[in-house]
Amino acid sequence: MLILFYIFASVILIGLCLCCFAQKLSHAVMGLAAVLAGVAGFYFLMQAEFLAAVQLSVVIGGTIGSILVGLLLTRKNAGTGVASEREIFAAIFVAGLVAGLLILLLTRVAWSVRAEGSLWGTRVLGTAMLSSKGGYLIPVIMMAVLLSAALVGGVYLARTRKGADPDPGPARKIAASPERKGRES
Repeated sequence: MLILFYIFASVILIGLCLCCFAQKLSHAVMGLAAVLAGVAGFYFLMQAEFLAAVQLSVVIGGTIGSILVGLLLTRKNAGTGVASEREIFAAIFVAGLVAGLLILLLTRVAWSVRAEGSLWGTRVLGTAMLSSKGGYLIPVIMMAVLLSAALVGGVYLARTRKGADPDPGPARKIAASPERKGRES
């Protein structure tokens, strides 16, 4: 059990370093996916299978998938600028503020410990959440529709406008080349 803890912790630390120090945004996203997968591993170690499944499917699948789709639909040169000193100072300030609040929360809150054997199983938790009486079935469906609409809206906004001169890419350049047109006639 302790070996698995160290394995998941090392996956998180390696993913964190990749996420923070990667030169390409797509590599940073893969580092974020490794961090989130390591957290899902911790959930499995704590015998919280439902949270681990949600982490793997919704958080990793949805978040990383959405970021990668966004990367594919945006321009290649977007976000290549270097951060200014003011932006770096603001980022360090916000990170310190969040760390301070988390430390304050961890030291001041009286955390309760559950009695052994009071864990809900995945079946009981899933039935309670998705039951038609008092469950979360309708909010889950509404969130799925909302996220789908947001994805479609993002695709629509990322498309090039009519009349714009987009870079046609190598496949369209070859298809429109005069040599190719001469061979087809």
